[in-house]
Amino acid sequence: MEFEIQNIRYDNSGVTRLVVGKSSYSDGKVVSSNDVGGYFFKNVAFVVKNINEYGKIENNELTSFRRVLGMLLSAKKADEKIQEWLRGDDEIYKEVVKYLSCMGIYLANVEDDKENIKGFISTIREKRKLKVIFLGDDAIRYMSKLKYLEGQGIEFYSYIHPSPQNNGLIFEKFDPCFSKEKYNKKYTDSEKIVNDFSIYV
Repeated sequence: MEFEIQNIRYDNSGVTRLVVGKSSYSDGKVVSSNDVGGYFFKNVAFVVKNINEYGKIENNELTSFRRVLGMLLSAKKADEKIQEWLRGDDEIYKEVVKYLSCMGIYLANVEDDKENIKGFISTIREKRKLKVIFLGDDAIRYMSKLKYLEGQGIEFYSYIHPSPQNNGLIFEKFDPCFSKEKYNKKYTDSEKIVNDFSIYV
């Protein structure tokens, strides 16, 4: 795919952001490029198609979406926006994609768009600032193949995948539904394990 630099948006500081995940949701939840009237990538990663059907922000189906928004906007702002979108109609996902795109935020998956991700980064390189975060092992492995593109205004970041299977303090800053009380009830404090359970010879 050819990318026109003038069509790629950016935030007030001139930075475009790209979030790269592994793979798309199942068919019922995936937001495709056609669903939103065209997008730089085959599918919009992490955005859930029928957000309004899940009823509550705590719904497990919204975990990855919620955490990614928290990384991008802050946990507080993610909470506000998702609460707003939960009250929307069946096509609220279009507003979500438009909202993010207007701020220069794009979302893609490695399994759907390896070449488009590379093309997107290459188009912006040396012309504008781009920050790319690769989420999860598969995306991070792909990042290592693109390291030669880093620099010249391009910054790469990596982080654990935001899926509900990955829990813990690592998402405390990003997930508006993170609860230390619930977390502490579920797990023993690491310091207690070191002090009371571990054998250090």
